[in-house]
Amino acid sequence: MVVATPCNNLAVFSTMDESGGLFAPLKQTIKKDPTRFELTEEEQLYWTVLRHAHSAMNEGGFRGLEEVVMIGNGMGMFQIISSNNEDEGTAGNISHRIEKFNFGPRVRGLVAPLAGAEQISMSGQDVYRYFIKVVPTKIYQGIFGRYTMAYQYSVTFLKKKLNEGEHSHGGILFEYEFCANVIEVKEAAKSLIALFIRLCAVVGGVFATSRMINNIIQLLLSFFTRSSPSSSSSSAPLLENSSLNSKAPLE
Repeated sequence: MVVATPCNNLAVFSTMDESGGLFAPLKQTIKKDPTRFELTEEEQLYWTVLRHAHSAMNEGGFRGLEEVVMIGNGMGMFQIISSNNEDEGTAGNISHRIEKFNFGPRVRGLVAPLAGAEQISMSGQDVYRYFIKVVPTKIYQGIFGRYTMAYQYSVTFLKKKLNEGEHSHGGILFEYEFCANVIEVKEAAKSLIALFIRLCAVVGGVFATSRMINNIIQLLLSFFTRSSPSSSSSSAPLLENSSLNSKAPLE
């Protein structure tokens, strides 16, 4: 995730910071690396493909977040806050770009809804809230019952602009909730009997369709053959009368 603000102006908090125990070293798992918010032509091409489902494409400036954040079961929240730094003379900018956002290990072929999201804050006094619903999913593969644990999620986005005079800062809030149910995805193998029944259904459908087309063609041919003799019989007397009239003066 890339946030367009200097590192000294960037703070990360979580509802689990005070819980201690397993989640005590939460802040230590977040790493800040120098980066840039602008994109080169090659990066812009990759970014355009990545955020194909998103409509906004903008540019901005500065800092990225990496590494893994340990979260607990149930629900929780973590937020990224940008504040003004008078020493640097730089106003906080909460514009951000999300390149990857996964729960659990990354599963090949599974597209994360937040991958490719980009929000530009012109004033820096905006609050972006992401409400995330996480659904654990077991994807079974092969005949030995092996499965891959994936965490699919849906996102509801809300943007709020702070009013002047409010004692608050722009920020990015992620509120997540784990679903108590687990979805299992299995490959259903078809038996030879089911395959044979499907083949019979296909052959029967082809036979019925061809017979229907044959009946239609026979009906059209019979209609045209019935109409053609009447026209030929009506023209025959005319030809005979004309021949008689032509021979009468010679006699």
